[in-house]
Amino acid sequence: MPTAFVFMDTKHISNKFYQMQIHAAGIEMNFLLYGIFMGMVLTHFFNPFIMYGIALVNLLTGIFNLFPSTGLDGLKILSAFLEKKDLFQSALNRIKYPKETRTSSVCFNVVSLVASYLLVILQLLIPLSIVGELYGWIDIILYVLS
Repeated sequence: MPTAFVFMDTKHISNKFYQMQIHAAGIEMNFLLYGIFMGMVLTHFFNPFIMYGIALVNLLTGIFNLFPSTGLDGLKILSAFLEKKDLFQSALNRIKYPKETRTSSVCFNVVSLVASYLLVILQLLIPLSIVGELYGWIDIILYVLS
């Protein structure tokens, strides 16, 4: 799966919506390429099977990149929206010290704590899913070679 990593210093951009737009540019490109390649499937000028495969890879990459996990754009977008510098560390602190963060709403405290747990669980599940996917590809390659 073609991927790229670009380090962006967004600390000089004060508008959180501009920061969100910068972090969402790669995801938007994945969805744009999905649309282009699905359009190519309809033309039948190119091999539809190959174009559909490329379109599906771009769609899945865009959806995967939306997950709020370390290293993915979803966490950066969510951090910019909530105006947190390190959202994952904030979630860990929220879990470790739940009584130190007080707000006027009990409902907000519960929702915030549940969201913190979900964010930490995603940090564990996404790498495990990648390893499982690699294991599946290795199994397919060994099956083809044998």
